[in-house]
Amino acid sequence: MSRLEAVQALVDRARSVNSPSSLRNLLADGTREIGFDYFALIHHVDLTRYTDHLPHMKKRDLVALGTYPDAWIETYIEDNIVANDPVLLASHRTNVGFKWSDIPSLIPLSDAHREIRLRTVKAGIDDGFTVPAHVPGEANGSCNFAMASGGALPERNLEIAQLIGGFAFQAARAMVSNARPEASLPQKKPLTQR
Repeated sequence: MSRLEAVQALVDRARSVNSPSSLRNLLADGTREIGFDYFALIHHVDLTRYTDHLPHMKKRDLVALGTYPDAWIETYIEDNIVANDPVLLASHRTNVGFKWSDIPSLIPLSDAHREIRLRTVKAGIDDGFTVPAHVPGEANGSCNFAMASGGALPERNLEIAQLIGGFAFQAARAMVSNARPEASLPQKKPLTQR
Protein backbone atom coordinates (compact mmCIF):
# COMPACT_ATOMS: atom_id res chain seq x y z
CA MET A 1 0.00 0.00 0.00
CA SER A 2 1.37 3.44 -0.92
CA ARG A 3 1.70 6.21 1.65
CA LEU A 4 -1.17 8.09 0.02
CA GLU A 5 -3.38 5.00 0.15
CA ALA A 6 -2.52 4.59 3.85
CA VAL A 7 -3.52 8.22 4.48
CA GLN A 8 -6.77 7.73 2.57
CA ALA A 9 -7.54 4.66 4.68
CA LEU A 10 -6.92 6.66 7.87
CA VAL A 11 -9.09 9.54 6.61
CA ASP A 12 -11.90 7.12 5.77
CA ARG A 13 -11.69 5.59 9.25
CA ALA A 14 -11.63 9.09 10.85
CA ARG A 15 -14.85 9.99 9.06
CA SER A 16 -16.59 6.94 10.48
CA VAL A 17 -15.44 6.98 14.12
CA ASN A 18 -18.23 7.78 16.53
CA SER A 19 -16.47 8.59 19.79
CA PRO A 20 -13.67 10.91 20.88
CA SER A 21 -11.69 8.01 22.35
CA SER A 22 -11.90 6.11 19.05
CA LEU A 23 -10.62 9.17 17.20
CA ARG A 24 -7.79 9.62 19.73
CA ASN A 25 -6.75 5.96 19.31
CA LEU A 26 -6.92 6.17 15.53
CA LEU A 27 -4.87 9.37 15.45
CA ALA A 28 -2.35 7.97 17.96
CA ASP A 29 -1.78 4.99 15.65
CA GLY A 30 -1.51 7.26 12.59
CA THR A 31 0.91 9.55 14.44
CA ARG A 32 3.27 6.66 15.16
CA GLU A 33 2.91 5.31 11.61
CA ILE A 34 4.21 8.58 10.15
CA GLY A 35 7.14 8.74 12.57
CA PHE A 36 5.97 11.13 15.30
CA ASP A 37 5.76 10.33 19.01
CA TYR A 38 2.87 12.56 20.13
CA PHE A 39 -0.07 14.53 18.86
CA ALA A 40 -2.36 17.21 20.28
CA LEU A 41 -5.56 18.17 18.49
CA ILE A 42 -6.95 21.29 20.16
CA HIS A 43 -9.03 24.42 19.93
CA HIS A 44 -6.93 27.42 21.01
CA VAL A 45 -9.13 28.29 23.97
CA ASP A 46 -9.22 27.86 27.75
CA LEU A 47 -8.43 24.17 28.21
CA THR A 48 -9.37 23.84 31.88
CA ARG A 49 -12.36 21.68 30.90
CA TYR A 50 -10.00 19.08 29.37
CA THR A 51 -9.74 15.66 31.01
CA ASP A 52 -8.28 12.44 29.70
CA HIS A 53 -11.75 10.86 29.65
CA LEU A 54 -12.86 13.44 27.02
CA PRO A 55 -16.25 14.55 28.46
CA HIS A 56 -15.58 18.03 27.06
CA MET A 57 -15.94 16.63 23.55
CA LYS A 58 -19.03 14.61 24.41
CA LYS A 59 -20.59 17.77 25.88
CA ARG A 60 -19.57 19.69 22.71
CA ASP A 61 -17.47 22.15 24.71
CA LEU A 62 -14.27 22.02 22.69
CA VAL A 63 -11.94 19.92 20.57
CA ALA A 64 -9.07 18.71 22.74
CA LEU A 65 -7.43 15.30 22.63
CA GLY A 66 -3.91 14.04 22.39
CA THR A 67 -1.06 11.90 23.62
CA TYR A 68 1.40 14.44 25.04
CA PRO A 69 2.97 13.44 28.39
CA ASP A 70 0.43 13.83 31.23
CA ALA A 71 2.73 16.05 33.32
CA TRP A 72 3.12 18.48 30.42
CA ILE A 73 -0.63 18.58 29.77
CA GLU A 74 -1.25 19.43 33.44
CA THR A 75 1.39 22.17 33.42
CA TYR A 76 0.15 23.52 30.09
CA ILE A 77 -3.40 23.85 31.41
CA GLU A 78 -2.55 25.05 34.95
CA ASP A 79 -0.21 27.77 33.64
CA ASN A 80 -2.58 28.73 30.79
CA ILE A 81 0.24 28.36 28.27
CA VAL A 82 -2.33 28.21 25.48
CA ALA A 83 -2.67 32.01 25.77
CA ASN A 84 0.98 32.66 24.81
CA ASP A 85 2.14 29.44 23.16
CA PRO A 86 4.40 30.45 20.23
CA VAL A 87 3.35 27.34 18.28
CA LEU A 88 -0.31 28.29 18.45
CA LEU A 89 0.37 31.97 17.80
CA ALA A 90 2.41 31.06 14.73
CA SER A 91 -0.43 28.86 13.48
CA HIS A 92 -2.60 31.97 13.27
CA ARG A 93 -0.22 33.37 10.63
CA THR A 94 -0.54 30.58 8.07
CA ASN A 95 -3.02 28.10 6.69
CA VAL A 96 -0.49 25.34 5.96
CA GLY A 97 1.57 23.16 8.26
CA PHE A 98 4.92 24.35 9.55
CA LYS A 99 7.91 22.98 11.42
CA TRP A 100 8.44 24.46 14.86
CA SER A 101 11.90 25.55 13.72
CA ASP A 102 10.10 27.90 11.28
CA ILE A 103 8.24 29.77 14.05
CA PRO A 104 10.70 32.73 14.12
CA SER A 105 9.83 33.41 10.47
CA LEU A 106 6.10 33.55 11.35
CA ILE A 107 6.07 35.58 14.58
CA PRO A 108 8.56 37.67 16.55
CA LEU A 109 9.69 35.62 19.55
CA SER A 110 9.56 37.18 23.01
CA ASP A 111 11.42 36.05 26.11
CA ALA A 112 8.15 34.47 27.30
CA HIS A 113 7.96 32.43 24.07
CA ARG A 114 11.54 31.25 24.51
CA GLU A 115 10.76 30.24 28.10
CA ILE A 116 7.75 28.20 26.93
CA ARG A 117 9.99 26.50 24.37
CA LEU A 118 12.52 25.61 27.09
CA ARG A 119 9.76 24.25 29.32
CA THR A 120 8.43 22.15 26.43
CA VAL A 121 11.87 20.63 25.85
CA LYS A 122 12.25 19.94 29.59
CA ALA A 123 8.91 18.13 29.45
CA GLY A 124 10.36 15.76 26.85
CA ILE A 125 8.90 17.30 23.68
CA ASP A 126 11.66 18.44 21.37
CA ASP A 127 10.44 19.31 17.89
CA GLY A 128 7.22 19.26 15.96
CA PHE A 129 4.99 20.08 13.03
CA THR A 130 1.72 21.98 13.36
CA VAL A 131 -1.28 21.94 11.03
CA PRO A 132 -3.49 25.03 11.55
CA ALA A 133 -7.28 24.65 11.60
CA HIS A 134 -9.19 27.86 10.95
CA VAL A 135 -12.92 27.90 10.33
CA PRO A 136 -14.61 31.31 10.12
CA GLY A 137 -16.89 31.93 13.10
CA GLU A 138 -15.23 29.26 15.25
CA ALA A 139 -12.27 29.17 17.61
CA ASN A 140 -8.93 28.59 15.92
CA GLY A 141 -7.38 25.19 16.39
CA SER A 142 -4.53 22.99 15.29
CA CYS A 143 -3.26 19.46 15.04
CA ASN A 144 0.25 19.29 16.46
CA PHE A 145 2.59 16.38 15.86
CA ALA A 146 5.65 16.22 18.09
CA MET A 147 8.84 14.32 18.71
CA ALA A 148 10.15 13.07 22.04
CA SER A 149 13.51 14.49 23.09
CA GLY A 150 16.27 13.22 20.83
CA GLY A 151 13.93 12.20 18.01
CA ALA A 152 14.45 13.57 14.50
CA LEU A 153 11.51 15.15 12.70
CA PRO A 154 10.28 12.74 9.97
CA GLU A 155 10.85 15.26 7.16
CA ARG A 156 9.63 12.95 4.41
CA ASN A 157 6.22 12.62 6.09
CA LEU A 158 5.37 16.28 6.69
CA GLU A 159 2.98 16.46 3.73
CA ILE A 160 1.27 13.31 5.03
CA ALA A 161 1.04 14.94 8.50
CA GLN A 162 -0.60 17.98 6.83
CA LEU A 163 -3.31 15.77 5.32
CA ILE A 164 -3.87 13.68 8.44
CA GLY A 165 -3.97 16.75 10.70
CA GLY A 166 -6.50 18.57 8.56
CA PHE A 167 -8.86 15.63 8.24
CA ALA A 168 -8.47 14.64 11.89
CA PHE A 169 -9.40 18.13 13.07
CA GLN A 170 -12.42 18.11 10.77
CA ALA A 171 -13.51 14.74 12.17
CA ALA A 172 -13.23 16.11 15.72
CA ARG A 173 -15.13 19.28 14.77
CA ALA A 174 -17.90 17.23 13.21
CA MET A 175 -18.09 15.09 16.32
CA VAL A 176 -18.43 18.15 18.55
CA SER A 177 -20.79 19.99 16.18
CA ASN A 178 -23.03 16.96 15.74
CA ALA A 179 -23.35 16.67 19.51
CA ARG A 180 -25.06 20.05 19.67
CA PRO A 181 -28.80 19.87 20.19
CA GLU A 182 -30.78 21.37 17.34
CA ALA A 183 -32.31 23.94 19.69
CA SER A 184 -28.91 25.54 20.35
CA LEU A 185 -28.21 26.16 16.67
CA PRO A 186 -29.15 29.56 15.23
CA GLN A 187 -32.69 29.54 13.90
CA LYS A 188 -33.24 30.66 10.32
CA LYS A 189 -35.75 33.46 10.00
CA PRO A 190 -38.14 33.31 7.07
CA LEU A 191 -37.66 35.93 4.40
CA THR A 192 -40.29 38.63 4.14
CA GLN A 193 -41.84 39.69 0.83
CA ARG A 194 -39.44 42.64 0.78
